Amino acid sequence: MVILMKLTKTQLDILQIAYTKGSVTSKYATQKLKFSQQYTSKLIMDLKGKGFLKKRGSTYFISDNIYSYDLRNLFLKHPKTNFKELLADSRMDVLLLLFDKKTAKRIQHLSGLSKPLVYIYLNGFLKYGVITKEGKDHRLNGVLWPDLVEFLESYSTHQEVISLGLPTVYREVYKNKDIMIFEVPIDLMVDKKTATSTAFSLFEKYGIALRLAYNYFCVPPQKLNISDIFAHALLCSKDVRKKTYSMLFYLKNKDLLDIQDIRKKYKVAGYLNKMNAILEGETLKEYPSLEEIKQKAELYDIKY
Repeated sequence: MVILMKLTKTQLDILQIAYTKGSVTSKYATQKLKFSQQYTSKLIMDLKGKGFLKKRGSTYFISDNIYSYDLRNLFLKHPKTNFKELLADSRMDVLLLLFDKKTAKRIQHLSGLSKPLVYIYLNGFLKYGVITKEGKDHRLNGVLWPDLVEFLESYSTHQEVISLGLPTVYREVYKNKDIMIFEVPIDLMVDKKTATSTAFSLFEKYGIALRLAYNYFCVPPQKLNISDIFAHALLCSKDVRKKTYSMLFYLKNKDLLDIQDIRKKYKVAGYLNKMNAILEGETLKEYPSLEEIKQKAELYDIKY
């Protein structure tokens, strides 16, 4: 497996400064990290070449692509995490293998890393909870670290996105023969003539105000009703937080939703059945509990 944009520990330090402060200069990074100006400048230029930074004047800012924004969000959401222990050097070689479960022996074979190094990396990942272990198998922990999984997904698919001629700032969330739903960082614009706002981006209009890191759009552009918006949110609900807000939206607006049409049009019977099971008191893995739903419901004046 080949990583096209591997990051060193010092480069992660530079990115953490740039992404959390909003920008960085070569002079500031040199003073902060106590390396030579020549060495620091070389590392920054390498990060620019890899697409993590863009330059305006003598200052470097976050680049306009999805993996840069995903990494920025990781830094902001987990300020006390030492990401050099998770992402530096060959660690991402290992993490990118763990979208599907694999044994340490299989990881060693695919990555080309030594057995001791593989075990050092795996033990470090387990310490932070970014992977789970079942028997001899390891895989990414998308429940505890959905934002890390998002970064790894966008990071690993970057070259494919470029080869297809798609804007790197978009990330596909759901796709079938009729529609594609994608997300884009909240502070970037999308031409409304080419895409329509949907899912969580429109929840505030219906009484569920959210603080979003991303806005959600669908193509081709189309006129959406409240049932479409809810269905799109269900299709994008890949972590507990999004599932929670989708269920709150349902409780707030269920009298306005055409559930029969949603089932038929979007094939989301599985989502709806699990949602109803939760609301009836069942406990399901990777879903919020009924008690959690009730606590959140009070914030949005939802009578339950």
